[in-house]
Amino acid sequence: MISPFFASGGRGSKIGSQDFIHDLKNAVAGLVKSDAATRIVYSQDASIFEIEPIAVFQPIHSEDIKAALKVAKEHGVPIIARGAATGITGGCLGRGLVIDLTRHLNRILDVNCEEGYAIVEPGVIQDDLNKHLEPFGLRLGPETSTGNRATVGGMLANNAAGSESLRFGCMADHILEVETLLADATSIVLKQMPYPSLPEHSPPLLSKIAKVRSSYEADIHSSYPKLPRISSGYRLDALTDSLDSINLAKLFAGSEGTLGIATKLKVKVVPRIKNKAMILAEFTTLKQAMKAVPLILKDAPFSLELIDDKIIDSAKKSRYLKRAMPLISNPKAVLAIQFDHEDPDLLRELIEEVAYRLRISLDDTHLSTVYDPRDIQAVLDTRKAGLGLLLSKRDYSRAVAFIEDLSVPPAKLPGFIEDFLNLMSSHNKDAGIYGHAGAGCLHIRPYVDLRHKTERMTMFKMMEETLQLIKRHGGVLSGEHGDGLIRTSFNKELFGKQIYQAFVEVKKAFDPGNILNPGKVVGDLSPLEHLRRYPDQDLPFEPFFDFSKEGGFDLSIDLCNGNGLCRKKEGVMCPSFQATRDEYDTTRARAEILRAWISGGKGFKVSDEDVLQVLDLCLMCKGCKKECPSQVDMAKIKAEVLYQNQHKMGTGIRSFLFGHMGLFLYGASMLWPLPQLLQGSSLERRFKKMMGIAEERSLPLPALRPFTELFRAKKPRGDAAKVILFNDTFNQYLSPHIGLKAASFLEAHGFSVVSPPYRCCGRTFISKGMLNEALGTAIRLVKTFYPYAQKGIPIIGIEPSCILTLRDEIPSLIQKQRPDLSPEAAAVAKAAMTFEEFLYGYLKEGGTILCKEPEKEVDVLLHTHCHDTAETGREPARSILKAVPFIKVQEAEEGCCGMAGSFGYEEEHFDLSMKIGELKLLPAVRRFTDSGVVVSNGTSCRSQIQFGTKKEALHMAELLHRYL
Repeated sequence: MISPFFASGGRGSKIGSQDFIHDLKNAVAGLVKSDAATRIVYSQDASIFEIEPIAVFQPIHSEDIKAALKVAKEHGVPIIARGAATGITGGCLGRGLVIDLTRHLNRILDVNCEEGYAIVEPGVIQDDLNKHLEPFGLRLGPETSTGNRATVGGMLANNAAGSESLRFGCMADHILEVETLLADATSIVLKQMPYPSLPEHSPPLLSKIAKVRSSYEADIHSSYPKLPRISSGYRLDALTDSLDSINLAKLFAGSEGTLGIATKLKVKVVPRIKNKAMILAEFTTLKQAMKAVPLILKDAPFSLELIDDKIIDSAKKSRYLKRAMPLISNPKAVLAIQFDHEDPDLLRELIEEVAYRLRISLDDTHLSTVYDPRDIQAVLDTRKAGLGLLLSKRDYSRAVAFIEDLSVPPAKLPGFIEDFLNLMSSHNKDAGIYGHAGAGCLHIRPYVDLRHKTERMTMFKMMEETLQLIKRHGGVLSGEHGDGLIRTSFNKELFGKQIYQAFVEVKKAFDPGNILNPGKVVGDLSPLEHLRRYPDQDLPFEPFFDFSKEGGFDLSIDLCNGNGLCRKKEGVMCPSFQATRDEYDTTRARAEILRAWISGGKGFKVSDEDVLQVLDLCLMCKGCKKECPSQVDMAKIKAEVLYQNQHKMGTGIRSFLFGHMGLFLYGASMLWPLPQLLQGSSLERRFKKMMGIAEERSLPLPALRPFTELFRAKKPRGDAAKVILFNDTFNQYLSPHIGLKAASFLEAHGFSVVSPPYRCCGRTFISKGMLNEALGTAIRLVKTFYPYAQKGIPIIGIEPSCILTLRDEIPSLIQKQRPDLSPEAAAVAKAAMTFEEFLYGYLKEGGTILCKEPEKEVDVLLHTHCHDTAETGREPARSILKAVPFIKVQEAEEGCCGMAGSFGYEEEHFDLSMKIGELKLLPAVRRFTDSGVVVSNGTSCRSQIQFGTKKEALHMAELLHRYL
């Protein structure tokens, strides 16, 4: 049984928990952590709740879990299994031991194409499994919007379905066997078992479940909901679907870790859809869209998804989702309808035929057809990002998940949505509404400010009223996300006394001591308990940056809604997590600790050191600013936190050195050739050791002459259109040849190039939190470049991170500290652009790239700097290379090189820096042909490429100049 201390969820004496942790560490091989920062990180998921666990355990194998269960039973400590924690119900939160199944239990063990199954460990990511199955033309049936980080174990825990459930159903339809550890550490394989004649030597559990069937069979047949999507309660239909068997694997689906801990899963795999096309139906009202659903379903699409105007409006502001926006106008609701066919020509005929019928049947509806797979994916990505887009609203009135995935019979959607909109109106509330309309499962997110008691009570009242609506329309509260903390207490009224009692009996059969994830599926804990805390006091400091666009410093952190997209493997965000696979290194974890920090430590004891530690491995790549649906800018937040810490504690000598990189390089250039002579010497080694610089790295060597001296000899053409070449620190001292070639290339294309006096952008200061120094450089820079910007003269940058600082951080610094200069800073920001952006605009205006064609085609591997990826994307560079007829471009997978300015030079970060580089970029460079050219505009990127592969990468300006 659970110890009373843990059952209460209290934070009393820690004696019991300390004894438990001591015994656990002695019993297992995996990592056990119980420090305050780790407990905070695992106290939240993508829900509105937080519960601090007593410890976190990362098992290495199933025997580890078995040992942990035994120790937990002895101490009466609850066990909460956790996957990627992308759930929105609080299902993986609890006051006990959280077992993180993602770190090590993530192997694909077997694939049997002939029999159509795969065997995986619970921590396998959905997309990883599908990539593994792709060569065989197979996939896992359910395909969720969180597939790039959701685990198969987590999908089973809440009976996930996804956007194609009209064809493929949910996890309950695809689970064949589950190797499970019960609460007493007994191992059992859950699968379809004979009934009523139980096999000889059958486990005691089977006879208990058979008794539940015999006792409640009539009630299940008469009262258990018959819906295409159901994740409320336990899947009692698994007991009665067959006359002569009981499906324990299906019963386990949607059980949220309350019945056992899955250690191995055998799942069905299905053929991939080969050819698909889409019809977009735009409606002037949501009611109109819901009325169309039953009609559309008659044509048997394999997917029918709803996107409302709030998601569309948010998506139009997102660079990440811009591809889909030209396909959609300004409707109140869109239905994305997908069909497939083996034959592409017959598919087109089918689409046109269905679209023709719908145009006749649906009044005042705009229909369009989509065939390009990239456009189809763009629409689906917009739908998948729905939750994050709704939560990106810059205030505390949030799109809250409490009636988030209700499910009703599709035929009843029109009546239900009319009643529900009236309910919303009665509370003077608005909501984002999207979801799986074809399956009758809607994601509804009313805007609620949970900081205020009146708003919390309104939320509870709306839940109660929605429950009555659901019952009237024959639905359930959850169609795919489960009960968790938010809905469990409503199950008794939703299902009735008999069905609910059957749930209780199932729980007792599996877990008589209520050790496994207590309070989920069965229980009476109010959804108002354990709500996430919000800051209720002024910040303990005055931010140096302007955070008004984010809604303030506190809201810039709280924009993180826990959706866990920072756990994905593709793209830039988040490079440290991609390398370590440790939840502590996600953007989400950083936000959670920062949130606790600015909340004044209410319930959590967060030190400044905890904050600095969790931010330590943030490379400030800005991947989160682009790829996080809520656009959390952890790079800016980190710079602010570093500044606040240095304001109290002073600046370390290494940070001072790297921050003053321009001054350091100036001094080194004045001593030329002494730095070259000292490279590799014992003096250099001692200097690096003293500064905490990795011994493997060589210090950057200045060029013989800085850019300003070399460029002075060039005479600008007075009759040409004028452009400004921004001379950054790296161009000035390390790579002046790049600036010279950029200027030469621009002049060859008819532009008069001017380079004002050298002005550092302050990037190196910002990276080290030296914001006062950055402000000084920003003021000088703005005053220098404003006269040109005022005239509309482009300011072209060579180093991406430097020129983009003019657009990003400098306006924020100026706005807060020198608002009198804000208009000038805004003008400079508007004029600032990368070398590629300028040429991209030149091409779009009809310009051509001048070049001499070489004897043979030139292979180019393109890598883009993280800040470039975040702020401008790859399209400019891609378009320029494609405009050169003899260049054959290959794009390296998006990702961080791992150097990140000074990060890769710091001795404690060197190994991680290289590990990040080895994830994507460095292997791609090694695979690339030796006769080809690697193009990478970032100084850090080129340095990492040279160090890691011994290959030289060129700046885009160098490549283009080569063929003038």
